[in-house]
Amino acid sequence: MMSRKLFSLIVLAAALAFSAIAGAQPTAAWPDRIDTPDGEVTFFQPQLDDFHDNQLWTRAAVAVQLNGRPDQVFGAVWFHDTVQVDPAARTVQVLQVNVDHMRIPGDDPIADRAVRGAADQLFAGRDIVLNLDGVLHTLDVLHKEQAQAAAIQSSAPAIIFRDHPAVKLQYDGAPRLSPVDNSNLMRAVNTPMFVVLDPDSRTYFLKGGGRWFAAPDAMGPFQQVGDAPAAVAALAVTSGYQDPTQPPSVDPNTPVEIVTATEPTELIWTNGAAQMSPIDNTNLLYVANTDSDLFLTLNSPRYFVLLSGRWYSAAREDGPWAFVPPDQMPGDFQRIPPDGAKGGVLVSVPGTQAATDALADAYVPQTSAVDVAQFNQPPVVYDGDAVFEPIDGTDMSYATNTGAAVVLVNGRYYCCDNAVWYVADSANGPWGIATAVPAEIYTIPPSCPIYPVRFVYIYGHGPGVVYFGYLPGYTGSYVYNGVLVYGTGFHYRPWIGHTYFQRPYTYGFAAHYDWYTGRWGFDFALALGGGDAVIFGGPHNGWFGFGGFHAVYARDRAHMDVAARRFADDRARQGGVVGAYDRHDDARRAAPAERPLENAPRQEQRSDRSDRAAPQALQAAPNRSARGAAGDKAAAPSAAPSDGAANVGGDDKTRGRRGSKGNGNDVNGGGGGGGDQKANSPPPQ
Repeated sequence: MMSRKLFSLIVLAAALAFSAIAGAQPTAAWPDRIDTPDGEVTFFQPQLDDFHDNQLWTRAAVAVQLNGRPDQVFGAVWFHDTVQVDPAARTVQVLQVNVDHMRIPGDDPIADRAVRGAADQLFAGRDIVLNLDGVLHTLDVLHKEQAQAAAIQSSAPAIIFRDHPAVKLQYDGAPRLSPVDNSNLMRAVNTPMFVVLDPDSRTYFLKGGGRWFAAPDAMGPFQQVGDAPAAVAALAVTSGYQDPTQPPSVDPNTPVEIVTATEPTELIWTNGAAQMSPIDNTNLLYVANTDSDLFLTLNSPRYFVLLSGRWYSAAREDGPWAFVPPDQMPGDFQRIPPDGAKGGVLVSVPGTQAATDALADAYVPQTSAVDVAQFNQPPVVYDGDAVFEPIDGTDMSYATNTGAAVVLVNGRYYCCDNAVWYVADSANGPWGIATAVPAEIYTIPPSCPIYPVRFVYIYGHGPGVVYFGYLPGYTGSYVYNGVLVYGTGFHYRPWIGHTYFQRPYTYGFAAHYDWYTGRWGFDFALALGGGDAVIFGGPHNGWFGFGGFHAVYARDRAHMDVAARRFADDRARQGGVVGAYDRHDDARRAAPAERPLENAPRQEQRSDRSDRAAPQALQAAPNRSARGAAGDKAAAPSAAPSDGAANVGGDDKTRGRRGSKGNGNDVNGGGGGGGDQKANSPPPQ
């Protein structure tokens, strides 16, 4: 049964959401901060989830900064409410509020108490009346976005099996080489791995896991060699390649096959013949001597494999493999023990606690504030003059010859860089901090390579700062068919010109969700005794989307559970995983130092949603009663630029001060949104 305090929280969240659902300027800006004895609680702009008959479903994000703790805690609240509609007056009156659930990662009782206390402070009896037309307009946008989210692809990639240690060298199409400055070497630009052609010896060199491999052709066959020419070895260092941080436990003499691919391909290798192991209380077997999630059902023998959060099935290893909707998986998968060797796959099995928690985390944002007077210009570089291509199903277009995400909407240019929105009158800037973005941006379909930017939102702005936030969708984690998946499933076309810009890949790098850390990771490795042997190096911008790269350490299957728990408990390793705002030296914690301005400008009917749909900004009805006492702290109204940009110069001299960052439940970390290596001709034959 719901406690009185939790009910108060939900009533508050509902009031916040309701205050944002109609067509007039709100009486309070977002985010809204409340002081409690336990710390500060910030409520971010609420969103509509659904509305039909006399029921309304909404949710809101919150951030909690507890006293004496260095990091904020981010969470979300879901609720549904009974309403009464008056068609003649075009109003919706809220009659009753009911909680669905609240998600604050870590289940911290102090954080929970702080949020409840803030709710008691902020909410005092209000007559909540909404604008019916505003609700219906928001619902229409919501349904369109839900249809777009359903367009995520699930066709099976190519799947290769090996019964010995192997690593895949992934190219995006035929290998393409680019000359290295001040050298006769040529480097492959359409792979995240370090592959270099030495024309003198007509040999291709690959480095990984502290080893060198050589081949007469970019497609192999690669054989291990003792070393590489001095110029090639030096290039590996200057290009950013790094060997494993701890010595690999693989015997240096153990043969490793390098498998090459030019289309999205997943490699599944076993250490010898497949070793099947039963799962207690099920009719399932799993392959124990592989890091892949490969199962065999006993009742009607079929293989099932989990790839990028999607299930595929086949009668034989050589296929054909077909996508299996999560709700059509055999019931035995729900009975996999959570603490067993294969408990991690429960994130991808609907109805399990792991899947429920992962879905809840998909609505928890990471937020930050950017100073409108001191900020960095986004690194927008085009290959020649800016080239724009229409976005299917919309009146928008996006820049194709850059690694940045630049959208042209109604004659204005919007750039999203590391989860901060910028706006300009020219494709080349200068860029200003955006205080609003058009609602159309949140209808970008998954077929567009910059789809992830629709998960970056402007929560509001206050004195001198704009509040931004992003959901895991920005990092490639999407809600699809009731579970989390990685990537849209589309194979995007890269830009190939004088410069090569890579687009995000869904398959090819063993993307898997680690429920211990709540993040997606990628394997480029093999390990035969618990150590790490990473086979990749150098910059990998673009391959892993705008959220960046998060390497997952290779684990010996026999020690997988121990290693996973070790990673989860290892603060040093987790500390190496950075979020988008950690790459901004002009961003700081999202919780405002002062309460935002009253009647501050808001986004242009924008939304804050994950994949279930991102509704427009919800605004307050004009006849809502006045705020409670907490609102008396608000600053006086302030005029704002009408063009949606902060009134700042925004040239290269506005380089920002460093501040503290938000530290929410991020997914992935590392690189940016696009590779920017020079690309010339295909390799010589």
